[in-house]
Amino acid sequence: MSIDTLIAHRLSIATDSACQVQLATEPLPLDASATTLIDTLKSGFFSRLTRVHGSFSAEGEPAPLAQELAKFTADEQDFVAFTSGLLGRWQALLNAEQADGLPTTELQVISWYESSGDAGVCYLLATGDKTAYALDGQLALQPVRYLDIGPALFGIKVDLHEWQTARHYAYLSFVPPRGNPALTDSFTTLTGFTAGLDKTDCTDTFLDGVEAFTRHVPAEQVDRYRNQVVDYCAQQEQQDAPVDLGELARSMEGVDGQHFNQFMADYTPEQDGSLMMDRRRLRRYVKFAGREKDLAISFSSSQLNSRVHYNPDTDTLSIDGIPQALRDQLLRHLNK
Repeated sequence: MSIDTLIAHRLSIATDSACQVQLATEPLPLDASATTLIDTLKSGFFSRLTRVHGSFSAEGEPAPLAQELAKFTADEQDFVAFTSGLLGRWQALLNAEQADGLPTTELQVISWYESSGDAGVCYLLATGDKTAYALDGQLALQPVRYLDIGPALFGIKVDLHEWQTARHYAYLSFVPPRGNPALTDSFTTLTGFTAGLDKTDCTDTFLDGVEAFTRHVPAEQVDRYRNQVVDYCAQQEQQDAPVDLGELARSMEGVDGQHFNQFMADYTPEQDGSLMMDRRRLRRYVKFAGREKDLAISFSSSQLNSRVHYNPDTDTLSIDGIPQALRDQLLRHLNK
């Protein structure tokens, strides 16, 4: 997809006073800096484990975001007017929350629209600033303000094509604000987000099917088969994209793709060939890991019943052949 428009606004919240907005009147230039900024913001947004998927609430009047987007997609307003109107409505929601004592904060609100053919995606992300220090020409320290792409980042992505064509899978990707219930409430009201997809259950069902299919895979190919599935699914998850069973089947080597596709379609009929994945569940499928205060253990699932054996009766693990680095540490310790 190509970036059509990028714009930034500012939202200032002060305790016990009215929220203020600073609206840009023109989009930002789509230069190399803008491209880098968007790539950084998308990477931060997609990396958040709190990212959930859903749809606009079907109850009552459409949320402000859905209303403003409808006017934008109908060419009743341009992107600048769309984002400005949305910020004004968010300002009104926040001012209504002042009785709850919103903490002082300043949000940089960055929005852009990407398109490709009939498809379009809109991002509305917000975050605060952080301070770093640099040395100027006279070797004096100078404070530098920059966008916080860490935990402070939150926002929403709308797949306009999926929304308008009423596809079954969730067309909203949502990262809520962190540690500020009033801000979270206002942003949820603004966007109308409703969680509509249990990615954990979806991923568990999918992986159960993947594992069931191993009986149709030659024993020497099973580990490679599992890793191919997880690698593809992880790449899709990192791009906030659904897993397409047909595309997955075509991407695998050493496996009857047509048989796999039909098998998985029968195993997950309610998903209609597209599934959103849970990153943590994918990791656990190919790797076992656990940690306590003084003990951490992790190993590939392919090693279970090969080099690693578990006895549930005694709750013990035995390992045949430990890593060389660990062996050297143990021998040095024992020979002291």
